[in-house]
Amino acid sequence: MNNLFQYVRRQCQLVARKIIPALRDRSLTSMLPILISARFGNISPSFFNWLIFSFAALSVHGLLILNDGVYWDGWLLNSILQDRRLDDLQDWYMTLGLPIGAYFNWLFSYAGNIVASYKIVAFLSLVGVAATTYHLAGRIMAASINERLLVALVVLTYPGYQNAVDMVTVLYLVCLLLFLLAWSVALHAKLYRGRCQLPFRVISLILFFLSFNFNSLLVVYLVAFVSILAASQRNTLPSTSKFDIVQRLIRAVWSNLDFLFLPFIYWIMKETLSPRAGLYSNYNRFNLDWVSVVDSFAAFVSNGLLYQFYDAFRFLVHSPWLLIVVMPLSFLLMQRSARGHGRLPHPSSPTPIVLFLWGVLILILSILPYALVGLSPTRSGWGTRHALLLGLSLSVLLLAMVRAFSKAGVVQRYLVALLLSGLIVGFAGVQFYTYLSWQARWAKDKSVIEALRSQPQYSGYSTYYVSDSFPLGRESWYRFYEWGSLMQAAWGGQSRVGLDASIYPENFFHQSNNRQFITRLYNIESFNPSGPKICLHISPSEPKRSPARLAVDYLYARYISAAALPVFLKTVSDIQFCASPPCPWDCPLSQAIN
Repeated sequence: MNNLFQYVRRQCQLVARKIIPALRDRSLTSMLPILISARFGNISPSFFNWLIFSFAALSVHGLLILNDGVYWDGWLLNSILQDRRLDDLQDWYMTLGLPIGAYFNWLFSYAGNIVASYKIVAFLSLVGVAATTYHLAGRIMAASINERLLVALVVLTYPGYQNAVDMVTVLYLVCLLLFLLAWSVALHAKLYRGRCQLPFRVISLILFFLSFNFNSLLVVYLVAFVSILAASQRNTLPSTSKFDIVQRLIRAVWSNLDFLFLPFIYWIMKETLSPRAGLYSNYNRFNLDWVSVVDSFAAFVSNGLLYQFYDAFRFLVHSPWLLIVVMPLSFLLMQRSARGHGRLPHPSSPTPIVLFLWGVLILILSILPYALVGLSPTRSGWGTRHALLLGLSLSVLLLAMVRAFSKAGVVQRYLVALLLSGLIVGFAGVQFYTYLSWQARWAKDKSVIEALRSQPQYSGYSTYYVSDSFPLGRESWYRFYEWGSLMQAAWGGQSRVGLDASIYPENFFHQSNNRQFITRLYNIESFNPSGPKICLHISPSEPKRSPARLAVDYLYARYISAAALPVFLKTVSDIQFCASPPCPWDCPLSQAIN
């Protein structure tokens, strides 16, 4: 206890000696950087980086742990797990050609709180991916500790992927984490010779094989394999002979044949033992039309990168108080670089142009598997699931920019630090707001469920044409099975669907190719397309709340004042029904097929 007291006393004295001159000058703007320098200047750089990383992880993704919402296909998965329908789960993932997904998700059926378990695993996976990237940046790119922190923070805060709240996509987060861990273990194995590396090699191969259930990683694996080949030659003498270089390359490939053939073995087994079938028989089929491929690449760059930059800096412009964070952070990065905490990387580390080319290669390989099947991410919402890998390539490209300015003057380096600090803080702010917006949407959904439950006289209809004037979340519309699941939660049964009047045609289920969705998997097994129809209008209650305020109020009622939650939900949304036109709102019922 006495030692602890002495330590605290020394720290206080250190801070006092630094800030007293600033107090005498009454220079308030100079106090914060000096205080940061005094408090953290003598902490080991590695510990300081992990301190910042941990704070960023909790600040950016902490709301994910508190999020108790169900979204998109998570409604289908949650229903299966709640009812413990293992057969349905296996059928679903077998038709997807992803049988291991059934067993992965089935584990969550044993959790006391299924939804919370998914959110915790998603949080740990996101943090684990960024932390493993921190380690790999040092191992592969010989990055300094400051550069590693930059890479990790970009991966951690990248806002182009917004699907962490969805239960179904948690599997892909876990697969990405397994991939990076396998990569790290494979490189670690190269530090040993002979039988000593065998355990690490086997572990790496197993982790890689499991990670390939996120099929896009089969393409990105090329980068990992090349780095494994390079690590095999790390301790050999350099050679200028072309013949010797080719000979060494052949030896490196020969000694890593297991890593070379692994993705091909996985793909052959997958296509042979569990091909896609049923509803998903044409799912992600190759489309080699070059126009479609180019359009997908352009959409990736536009929506997954450029728009995310715009969104981040727009967030900063609308939140100028965040400059209080950006300026000291920039000062801190510059100061620690000047102290020698890794401003210059290892002499053998890649040059900026080499790093840039690596970043472009990773970007192309991250996009290619989606472009070949005609997919691309949206700016926000469910479609951002295709942008999961973009954070990795972006971090390498930004690292190349940092390397390019590493020997520049003080002013140029400070401007780069200011730009990167602003970008990371903007990314973090957008991601934080995204979690708030999804939480607000769940508050609305629970309110709608309670409102529907309080009006059982309207439960006898089959089709509900939904006019929603209360859009929340980074995606405003709902799929038919989301509305069907909401109504199942309110009234029970699988006999109802909701059709967003602005998205679906009135005769959607009268089209033969859409009748295949009338199954237990989509929570509408008993639905009759020719059954009675009604219009449903949803609007916000008065007084209206902003999404952020609604999310905060819901979290307070949910976790602090649980007794007030039912009352709170009644103040969130209002619903109205209209069985015969004309209705007070735009209702397609008059044109509906009866």
